Amino acid sequence: MRGQTFFTFRTLACCFIAVSLSTVADEATAQNCLTDGTGTFKANLHGALVSELNWGNEGTACAGFTSSSGPIRVQFSRRTDDGELIIDLTIRGIAEGQTGRSFNGGVSLSGSALEGQTFETPAEACRFTLVENTLISATLLERIYKLVGSARCSAPAVTSPPGSTITIAELRFKGQTRWSKSSQ
Repeated sequence: MRGQTFFTFRTLACCFIAVSLSTVADEATAQNCLTDGTGTFKANLHGALVSELNWGNEGTACAGFTSSSGPIRVQFSRRTDDGELIIDLTIRGIAEGQTGRSFNGGVSLSGSALEGQTFETPAEACRFTLVENTLISATLLERIYKLVGSARCSAPAVTSPPGSTITIAELRFKGQTRWSKSSQ
């Protein structure tokens, strides 16, 4: 019986995170990226997708999360004329509230705008600079931080198996991430 209870707890913990993230994305879609109206995502893309992204707060969904064993992940998505475009940022080696230069990470692009393909940079190909990592909301279970920063990627995002590429010269963003009590 004890084993079952533990297993059930782990399953619930897993599902809570999944539900929590989808809820964040749903809330972000309904309320736009940041409640203060300053959410943005800007990037110049070349290759399989040529576009100058200049997404403002309205119509841009953004959500993020952290875990105790991993990096910060921040997602931006928006409906375009070609379908939905989803951009995931993975930032490694950063602590709650920390700012600074030269955090390693990667970028992936997916969604119907890319005809179902996923493009990913190598895991450490991008260097992130965070100029703001400010607490904007807190509950007993989580804290939400506003993240403002930029990144430069030294390698393009590629499909798997390799074929098409998307070069991301530089990107700038204002979004959010959630630190849960378990990520301390």
